[in-house]
Amino acid sequence: MKDFLTMVKISSLGAKVYAFEMDKKNYEVCKSKAEQYGFVAENMGLSNVEADAHYNSGGTGSCKLDHGSEVAHFISIDAYVERANLPRVDYIKLDVEGAERDVLEGAAASILKWKPKMAISAYHRPYDLWDLREYVSALCPSYRFEFRHYPIDVTDYWLSEQDKALLNEYGLGYKIPTSCETVLYCY
Repeated sequence: MKDFLTMVKISSLGAKVYAFEMDKKNYEVCKSKAEQYGFVAENMGLSNVEADAHYNSGGTGSCKLDHGSEVAHFISIDAYVERANLPRVDYIKLDVEGAERDVLEGAAASILKWKPKMAISAYHRPYDLWDLREYVSALCPSYRFEFRHYPIDVTDYWLSEQDKALLNEYGLGYKIPTSCETVLYCY
């Protein structure tokens, strides 16, 4: 939901927002929000190549797998920009379940041409913390970088009803700071 709020806020400032969702079920939710709030929703994933790929639907955490039961189309940001004839790219926000590096590789020309501000999830793989920054820095050395850490709301993820009841009994919330919400900001 917070990703939708980001899109709504950016759209309200007059920006043209494009959201990419590979999972059919999640896409329907995204499309409904897009119609309501005035951004573009695309039923495809982002990568460094254009191709169809298998994935397993995992609700908020779907990911590509060679043996997945679903099929989605993937496109690079650079190919999408060219096909949609976009005049420029000012901001890229990525949370693509460990495929951030692939998506950045597929956005290299756009990054070099426009140097968009970027918010890149850097918590899916242990080496994301340095690998993503090193890749962007090698591509465009004038970027400045910051990492920010956000607590994750684990209410819907792995807490059992018993765990929730115990936390409630002691007046404790469900937000647990972990390494799972680290974002690399590039500007």
